Amino acid sequence: MQTITQSTPGIVIRSLTAADLDAVIALDRRITRGSRRGYFEKRLAAAIRHPTRHLQLAAMSPSKMVGFMLGRIALGEYGRVGSAGVLEAVGVDPESQGTGVGRRMMLALEERLRAREVGAVVTQADWRNHAMLRFFDGAGFKLAPRQILVRDVHRMPL
Repeated sequence: MQTITQSTPGIVIRSLTAADLDAVIALDRRITRGSRRGYFEKRLAAAIRHPTRHLQLAAMSPSKMVGFMLGRIALGEYGRVGSAGVLEAVGVDPESQGTGVGRRMMLALEERLRAREVGAVVTQADWRNHAMLRFFDGAGFKLAPRQILVRDVHRMPL
């Protein structure tokens, strides 16, 4: 992965706090045009219950949150022996996309995972979300040997 230069001056990457919940929800709403309040409340509750297994980051400009990243450490999941980092959610303010904010958060996540001796990070994305897939490609992700498959239950033969 490339080192990010100062394409994002004034942006500070820090850990999320419980007080950031509303800012994360508002930013996610700007990005997705929907509300996932329940999802973010559950992730916050899990992080509070198991703080050593959760890595939640905020990208802050001098005036507001411009990005967030939620990750956790999974033990023995995803067909891996040992632990893996799981990138669960990432969002960058539409006005800040393409400026390196996402990459800076990814580098901070990787740094925190290395400090906990976690050697890989996994994630998933809607294959039609081309912008997200470009971000993951640029961040060095590649297709995993295992693929997630889905089938509607109501279409199952009798």
